[in-house]
Amino acid sequence: MASRRKTETPSSTASSASRSSNRRSNGTAVDILSSTFDGLHLLDTESLKALLNDDDKLDEFVADHPFCRGVRQKRDDLEMETRCYAQETLSRHTKLRSAQDRLRRTQVELQEKRREVERLQRESRSSKGPLEPKLASAQTLAEKATEECEALGKQFTTGAVPLDGFLDDFLQKSSEAYVRQIKTDKFQHYVEAEPSSPSTTTSPSRPRNTNNYF
Repeated sequence: MASRRKTETPSSTASSASRSSNRRSNGTAVDILSSTFDGLHLLDTESLKALLNDDDKLDEFVADHPFCRGVRQKRDDLEMETRCYAQETLSRHTKLRSAQDRLRRTQVELQEKRREVERLQRESRSSKGPLEPKLASAQTLAEKATEECEALGKQFTTGAVPLDGFLDDFLQKSSEAYVRQIKTDKFQHYVEAEPSSPSTTTSPSRPRNTNNYF
């Protein structure tokens, strides 16, 4: 007996284990099949024939078995899990579409702002361009208004202009000369404050409307 145990090889041991595993597997399948129809042996011949000839009763008998109920439960759980995954995927897709729409709107707004900045830069460069001639024109208009006011005063002193007409004209011309002189002084201060070579800035300054000085 001892010699037989010594002569056993690894291959024979593996073969024996494989046969044992197959028997367990076959036994499990037989057990499942037997347990699935374990209620059939309780039926008499007539009841068994009636069950086999009635598809609805046979389906009900099989569907009511615990094994089949477990399969249906696993199927329902799998369907529920699949629906949850589908809903989560749809929710992520919706959020992604919303984020893409916001990104496109932001890009459009940035393009509009860039064009607005470029427009302001062009206006700023054009408004800064020769200011000295504009200042000279403003000074000429201010001097002309002052000369007209002085000429009207001389006409009044010589009696060439009556008192009633003189007051209205003198007040109008003196006010005009005063306003033009104030604007000219401010314009001159602005021109003198402007750098000779404007430096590049990160954001363009809003151009000054020099037409107000005329």
